Amino acid sequence: MRNVVAVVLLVVAWLTAVAVGVQLATPTQSEAVSLAAEGPRLAPETSADPPAEATTVARQEQVQLRGCVIRFDRKDRMGRTLARKHVNRAHACLGVRSVRIDYRTGELVLTGSRSGAIVFISVSPDETLTAKGISCGPSGGLAVTRLRCFDRQGRKVPAYSPRLYSPRANLWIGWRTWQG
Repeated sequence: MRNVVAVVLLVVAWLTAVAVGVQLATPTQSEAVSLAAEGPRLAPETSADPPAEATTVARQEQVQLRGCVIRFDRKDRMGRTLARKHVNRAHACLGVRSVRIDYRTGELVLTGSRSGAIVFISVSPDETLTAKGISCGPSGGLAVTRLRCFDRQGRKVPAYSPRLYSPRANLWIGWRTWQG
């Protein structure tokens, strides 16, 4: 199972590198497992400034990956859905210190260490949430990322809504940041 997680992390890192214009060779599965622990091998950058265009190549130590799976499988005494970091042998959470719901705004709030400028944030509802017509988007992204979810009609779905609840409902979240 650890190899599967390593391969998934490598694929995410590889796709990220491709998105910012870095060209990488496609590794074999055995190379993927060993490379996943190291991160992608990126060509050296000549400037400490953030990349100005998609074809700029970054040094490996200048790009940081954070990611986490958030699960909506618990409820409080009032029947409101609770969100939590989902971590086990098959799911990792990197760079997220806390997950909470802002009951005033209905947003899901993720807190981590302040890191460099955001390259991109990806929020992917799993098949359970997608079948319910739920989509979510991020705001912010440095030390604090706030997520807002919506239904198919564009109506806001608060993070505490019973509509998000399911024993297997997950949000997959990933950040790439520039550390230059």
